[in-house]
Formats: sequence, C-alpha cells, structure tokens
Amino acid sequence: MKNKNSFLIFLALLILFSAISFFRLDTDFGWHLRSGEYITTHGIPHNDIFTYTAKNFVWINHEWLNDVIISTIYGFGGYALLAVFFGLLWSGTILLASRSSSWFLIFLATLAVLPYAGIRPVIWSLFFFVLLERILEKKNKYRAFILPIFFLIWANLHGGFVLGLAILGSYILVSKTKISLPVVIATFFATLINPYGLNLYREIGRTLFDTKLHVRILEWLPLFFGSYGIFYIALFSALFLTVYKNKNRLHRIASLPGALLILSVASTRYLPFFIVSSLRYLEMWFRKFKRSIPPLLTGTRRFTWYLLIFLGTSVILYGIIYSLYSLQRDPEASYPKKAVAYLRLHPCKGNIFNAYDFGGYLIWRLPEQPVYIDGRMPSWKNFGQSYLENYYKILEDQAFRKREFKTYKIACAILYTKQKKNWIINYFFPLSRYDEANLSETLKKEGWRAIVEENYSVLLITDR
Repeated sequence: MKNKNSFLIFLALLILFSAISFFRLDTDFGWHLRSGEYITTHGIPHNDIFTYTAKNFVWINHEWLNDVIISTIYGFGGYALLAVFFGLLWSGTILLASRSSSWFLIFLATLAVLPYAGIRPVIWSLFFFVLLERILEKKNKYRAFILPIFFLIWANLHGGFVLGLAILGSYILVSKTKISLPVVIATFFATLINPYGLNLYREIGRTLFDTKLHVRILEWLPLFFGSYGIFYIALFSALFLTVYKNKNRLHRIASLPGALLILSVASTRYLPFFIVSSLRYLEMWFRKFKRSIPPLLTGTRRFTWYLLIFLGTSVILYGIIYSLYSLQRDPEASYPKKAVAYLRLHPCKGNIFNAYDFGGYLIWRLPEQPVYIDGRMPSWKNFGQSYLENYYKILEDQAFRKREFKTYKIACAILYTKQKKNWIINYFFPLSRYDEANLSETLKKEGWRAIVEENYSVLLITDR
C-alpha cells in the first residue's frame, strides 16, 4: 500500500510540475535555449552574443551545460518534452527530500516550491543538493571517488554548487565521520574543470555580493508574506517548538535548515533550498506529534485537531488549484508575441530597446535582432557602468535616455503597457517608479507610433 501511495504521489507531482513547466514560460528560457544551440554548433562563446550593448563583455555562463541539455531535448521533442523532463526533476527532488509517504506534508512543501518551478536551471542545484545529503549520510566507502565527480558535473550545470561546497564544509565540522583532506581538495579542484576555470567563482561572487539585486530583482527580495512558503515555515516552527526536545543535537538540526531559513528571509530565492533540507525533519516531528496527540483528544480538542487538518488541507488544495488556474493557456501570452511576428516581416531599421523581462523571449523568437538587456545581466558591469543601472536610468532620466537611444541608434521599443501589480512588493520596495509603462506613454507623446498593442506589451517605432 505504501508503494502504491508513493507512486500515486509521484504521478500527481509529475503532472503538476509538468503543467507548471509547460504553461509558465520563464523569462530566461529563450537565452538558455539559444545559448545551448550556439554552444552545440560553435563551442563556448568568449563574449556576449545576444546584445548590442554588451557585445565586448566577457560572458561567463555558469549554466552552459544546462543550456546544452535544454537545446538537445528541445531539438528532439520540443517544448512539451522539456516540460515533462523538468517536471521529472522537480517531482523527483521533492520525493528524494521526503523520507515518508505523508501526502499532506509533501504537498505542503510542493505548494511552497511551486512559485519557483518551471524550466529553470535552479532545479539542478536543488536536485544535487538533496543527492549530496544522501551521499553524506550513507558513509559509502566509494564516497571519496563520488564527491569529486559529483561536484564536477554540478559546477557545469548551475552556480548553486557553491552552496553544496558550503554544506560539505559544515558536514566536515559537525559530523563524526571525517572526510579526508585530499578528498576535499580533489572535490574543490574538480569544480575548476569547466570552460572558465577559476573565473567561474568570480562570476558567481559578482552575483552573490551584488547588494542592489535585493531591491531590483524579484527573487532576490526578502521573503514576503504573500508567499505560500509562510504556511510551511509556520508549521515547521510550531512543530520544532512543540516536539523537539533534544537540545544536545540542536546544532545538528539548525545548522542547515536554520541557516537556510535565515537566508530565505533575507532573499526568497533560497526558500526552495530550505524546503528540501527541512522536509525530513518536518515529517519526523509531525509523526511524533500525531503519536502524542490522540490519547489526549476528547470532545472539543478532537474537533479542533480535525479542524486544523481540514484547514491545512484546504490551504494546500486552494494554493495548487489557484496556481494552475492562474496559468495562461498560451505560455507566450504574457510576452510580445504579435510584436515579434510584425518585426519578422518588417525588421526594425535600428536597434530595439526592450523591457528587461522581454529580453530572453526576444532572443528566442527574434534571434537575428540583438537586445538591449536580458536576464543574464543584472550584475554585469563594464568600466564601472552597470548595464542594469543604465536600463533603470533610461526609465527615469529623459536626457540620459535620449543620449543612449542616439548612441545605439534605437528605432524600436518593446515595453509593458500595464504595471504588474503586487502591493506587498510595491509597499516595501517601490519598484513601480521603474515601470516601463511610463516610458511607453512618454515615447507616444514624443511622436513614437504604437504599431502593435497587446495585453501586456506595445511595440513602438520612430521614423526619426
């Protein structure tokens, strides 16, 4: 029965994550796909190949192997096969993190992770993160050989491998089973077997220590109370305070999930790592809590217990149904699909200025036209000039915008027409002043013609 339940849970997760991956088109998908195609055909590029603003910038793509995998699967079976493949990765990661068949806790964890799911390279780090915990727990005699190979692959898939190195280091400090120094050294040097060598760390460090990302990019913002992860964190904290009694092993428990919870509060992008690292503890405490409750429950207390279970299940079902219902039937519906179709027939007579979130899509659907900016560039700087800061300066400073448009011979613009509203984010971080919709209205007043207007975007062209 347990195996049957596990299979049904896996099947439900696979369908759910595959649907999310298919219908939620990630803003960076396009450049990942085109990057993989370029690498497969021409090899690793030295400079940026997708923009006209950063064509001399040395591009260190720490996700190059992920891009090759994406382009290979896409070439073989299209976008749908990619969605199923990444659905397998997401569902497999959740089940690997779980140590029981508790559907309630598994789907609560799933609900917390759903906002981060899709065809996204971060899943590689989540998957390898969970595998690393299993490798370190089993004390396998082949572990000395496995770890260097394991990190070599991880380092070429996603920059999150540095978190894995941190976990390995903490394990060495708190575990009674020591890992020899030669194995640790070999593991570190294995991560240098990549197309960029030690420069890979420089690129990752540039992103990790860029404080401006925490007020510019959504996933770098602090954890806010609009996230379904709050329900998971609340249950985890309540059970920890209620059930956990062994203070002598507190540091063993708190060293990883506790540290990741602190990171999650500082930056929401770490929340999925907290979820997969803490799920087994949550399951263990939940079992212990259930065993201690029934003898005490009579009358009102029993009713309260069942009411809490009902409310928790309702939250999970509502969150999952709402997540699916809010998806667009057309994955490209939120992108400038009609504008791209127009520009294929009538190429822009100059360069295109694009909204930040549209960069990856344009690289995918309009590869012959370089873009102004895309999702790779928030921490890129050239001679002290930040590409992302220049982008925001265009939205705020009319004089700078006119100089920039003249320098790059910009004759077209693809921008948002509506502000994406989230009152929680806008309250704590006034991102609305950077709304591209304001620029689109300004350009119209200056004589730019609106050629194609869609639900979320507008294509503007000037004849000057």
